Amino acid sequence: MYEISRLTKTQMRRRSQIINAAMVVLARDKDLNLDNIIKISGGSKGAIYDFFGNKAGLEVAVSEEIYVRVQKLIDTITKDFNQSVASDELDPERFGLFVFQMLKVLNNKKAREAVQLMFYKFPQNKSNLKHFYKEGPEQLVNNFSNFLERLAKQKGTVLACPRHCAVIILGSIIAPYFLEMVFQEQPHGLKKVELEKHSQWVVNVLLKGQLQSLV
Repeated sequence: MYEISRLTKTQMRRRSQIINAAMVVLARDKDLNLDNIIKISGGSKGAIYDFFGNKAGLEVAVSEEIYVRVQKLIDTITKDFNQSVASDELDPERFGLFVFQMLKVLNNKKAREAVQLMFYKFPQNKSNLKHFYKEGPEQLVNNFSNFLERLAKQKGTVLACPRHCAVIILGSIIAPYFLEMVFQEQPHGLKKVELEKHSQWVVNVLLKGQLQSLV
């Protein structure tokens, strides 16, 4: 089995091709079938054993790659969040932009595939999941919690549980779409008009107190 630190650029590219092929197979078959992986990536089973040692080693490498992709997704959402609410004002238009941007990121085809693989189809590597729950969403929740505290101070009040509020608000934004995406496995995602509709629904509920149906 090769050591990653000693791989050439060509070998690293070949290793990535096998991992990408494995993710394609997982998305389709929910199982790491080595024959199918070779059909997609080319080469032979020997290459898999050279790079990963065995099937279990390939599973760990695939799980780590999925984690990296989901982490990048969270980083993108956090970046959009910081840009959307940097003014410390949670007006409906600005908040609606933040909601729409978050859903737009989640609606990306590669993002949907990564989330589905990590949470639904291939959650084998539990250490990566724990790491994600500890560091991924934490950054987003912390940023939003701090923002809510600043907003409360501007209004001359104290927010007793800013983290709980942040979790509830972010959950209200993500949960309906996330559940639909993961469990119904929409192949093409939501249309822009559907994203806008859900964004407006969240704004109405959280900022205007208007509970209305999404249907």
